Amino acid sequence: MTLYWVEASIVNLSQDAVQSVLDRVATTARAAGARLLEARITKDLVRLSAIVEARDELAVKGSFLDGTLSIDLLKPLRLTEV
Repeated sequence: MTLYWVEASIVNLSQDAVQSVLDRVATTARAAGARLLEARITKDLVRLSAIVEARDELAVKGSFLDGTLSIDLLKPLRLTEV
């Protein structure tokens, strides 16, 4: 499994609607064998940053298939020791 960094745009949603979208993303990710590990949303509710653990990018993209989210950036994370 690989960790992926996702940045997405949110289209015209209230705070409750954003939570509902995140719940759907998490559920869809689990069904694809992936996990939504962390999600942060900007105060103005227009940007989402998330970390997803998945076997490949397709599983991540599939988790975010929702008309209210548009993936702007999807990159594998590379963790290094310091």
